Amino acid sequence: MFHIIKIGKRFVATNPLNCRISTLKISYGKLALKEAIKLSAIRFNIKKMITNIMSISVYVLNLESALSFYVNKLGFEIHTNIIIEPDKRWASVCTPGHSDQQLMLIPVEEGMLFSGDQVQKMQSLIREEIFSYGVFRCQNLKATCTNLKSKGVRFLMEPGEGFLGQYEAAFMDDSGNWFRLTEDWDAV
Repeated sequence: MFHIIKIGKRFVATNPLNCRISTLKISYGKLALKEAIKLSAIRFNIKKMITNIMSISVYVLNLESALSFYVNKLGFEIHTNIIIEPDKRWASVCTPGHSDQQLMLIPVEEGMLFSGDQVQKMQSLIREEIFSYGVFRCQNLKATCTNLKSKGVRFLMEPGEGFLGQYEAAFMDDSGNWFRLTEDWDAV
């Protein structure tokens, strides 16, 4: 959702969710007003669109170990425990204050999702460290990396220029899934 504000003689679009002025530049005068109205119309149409990611599934080798990693090393909170069968469960975690954005930790084990053969294949792929699930954001990349390293988190890439020239680092979870980490608000 964008808000249109006037700075001097120029209108600009801002995103109140992260309080940053958009890189979208709106021209001067009557055209600016028309563009502002168009952006406002886009804002109302967003009710018909997907507006957020609520949960991403991350396949793990051992749920208890994964929970310990995400909670004790990364600082996440357990959001939900889901009992699938008496001896099988999944769990979701989220960063503090962001319960609307969860990682669903799903153990790769025979049962509802995987057959015995699929379990072997998936576990092998996870151990090969080929799955990347996304990008986490932090306030200070170097300080966060130092803190995570002191807790035993393994880094694949030190802070520096990464994907598309972004300032980032990359680390692994305890199963072998890797994530990128950045302080850049415009990262992809």
